[in-house]
Amino acid sequence: MHGTHRVSMLGCGNRQAGDRRRIGVGMGRGSAPYIGAQVVIGVLLLVCDLVLIAGLWFGYGLAGWTDDGSVAPEAQVFAHRTMWCLAGGAVITGGGLLSLRWRIPGTVQLIVLGIGALEFQALAAPH
Repeated sequence: MHGTHRVSMLGCGNRQAGDRRRIGVGMGRGSAPYIGAQVVIGVLLLVCDLVLIAGLWFGYGLAGWTDDGSVAPEAQVFAHRTMWCLAGGAVITGGGLLSLRWRIPGTVQLIVLGIGALEFQALAAPH
């Protein structure tokens, strides 16, 4: 072996520096991510988003609890803050994933968190 062929312990063989972009799961700017990885990440993020929104709905219910059945003013403040947090989360996480070419999980984040933000926006509106 005169330095032209390099064999590693894992048997990867003759890989040059330019071959590295084809090996990973697509987090670099030069390669597209695998569809399977996008679907798995999208499903995991969907479950996390739904758990988050369910917890926020529970928090809204606790903030709006009154004995006479009316909506407490604290509930509207809570809903307004939650709406902005979900909208910001949709833009930051969805936009970030889309910029990395992770189209499926980025779209899931934008849609799910965006719909959650719209729900809380409707709750924050004065009745």
